[in-house]
This record gives sequence, C-alpha cells and structure tokens, in this order.
Amino acid sequence: MWKNQGSWNFFHTKLIPNSSIGIPALRYQMIIFPACSFMMMANMMMQTCRKTIRANILAASRQGLFFIPLIFVLPYFYGLFGVEICQAVSDIISLIVTIPIVWSAFKEMR
Repeated sequence: MWKNQGSWNFFHTKLIPNSSIGIPALRYQMIIFPACSFMMMANMMMQTCRKTIRANILAASRQGLFFIPLIFVLPYFYGLFGVEICQAVSDIISLIVTIPIVWSAFKEMR
C-alpha cells in the first residue's frame, strides 16, 4: 500500500517517496533544534524586560525575516536539498541574530 505512494517533485518529472524528502529534512532540523530553545528563551526574556523592539525582531526572525526569503532562494540554487535545509538555515541565521541581542540586554542589566 505505501510503496506506490509518493509526493510530486517539482524539480523533476517523477514521483519520489515521501520518506526520501522528510527524513533528511527532519535530520537537518534536529541538528539545530537545541538552539530553538535558546531563541525562545531569549524572546521571552526580551518581552519580560520590556524590550519590545528586540522581542519583535527575535519573534519575526525565525519564520518571517529569514525563512520566507530563503524558501525562494535556496531551492533556486540547490533544488530539493534547498527546501530540506531551509528551516535549519533560517534557525541558524536567527541564532546569529539572537546572540548579540541577548548579549547587549545582559550588558544593560549590569
């Protein structure tokens, strides 16, 4: 039953199994997953400390500021692999943005 089912690959004209797309994408996401907790903690800390602009930047960075442009750019250059790594790359860039924001907030608290 499951062997004949697949998803349409827009970059090629053949059916490919769902697991050949989902498993690598999930692996890439799990590599960066521990950093997501740090980014969520940083966002909540900024909201609690009433740093509203910084909190909005952190909240929008993961899904809006970086993911949307990357979902157009990465598949253009890397094809299906670009779609698989898009969320992980977005999280890495968001982490790079989060670290200096948290660092400056801690410096202000001294």
